[in-house]
Amino acid sequence: MLEDPIIVKDFTTKEGYRAVVLYVNDSHHCGYVIVPKASNEIEKAYYTSDVHGGITYQKPYLHPLNLASNVTVVGFDAAHYKDTTTHNTTKYSTFKDANYMVNECIKLSTQLHAINNSMSLIGATPSFTSEVNETKCG
Repeated sequence: MLEDPIIVKDFTTKEGYRAVVLYVNDSHHCGYVIVPKASNEIEKAYYTSDVHGGITYQKPYLHPLNLASNVTVVGFDAAHYKDTTTHNTTKYSTFKDANYMVNECIKLSTQLHAINNSMSLIGATPSFTSEVNETKCG
């Protein structure tokens, strides 16, 4: 049975983006950065971000968070080949703890901010007009 993810850390990055680290299915952590909805061209560029395991999630919602309708959630996980999870405990794997994931979220936030700024300079238009709603859990 799948359990609801646990919010381990919910914070604002220096770029002003909301970032969240979840612990999922009593198994592994996932990290997310929530940015204002942007053009398709900009959002496609997000996949070039260098973060642990690469970008594995890009959608306008994220359970269990209550988000505004005009955001994009960009995320990654620590459930890859050399990551320790409840399903992978080989001697070659390592567990990515919450601190590791927070640092990766910070790194991702910086990269997304740079993509938004550089793509805006060449004519793609981000729409940075609305705030993200606060978390409403439990």
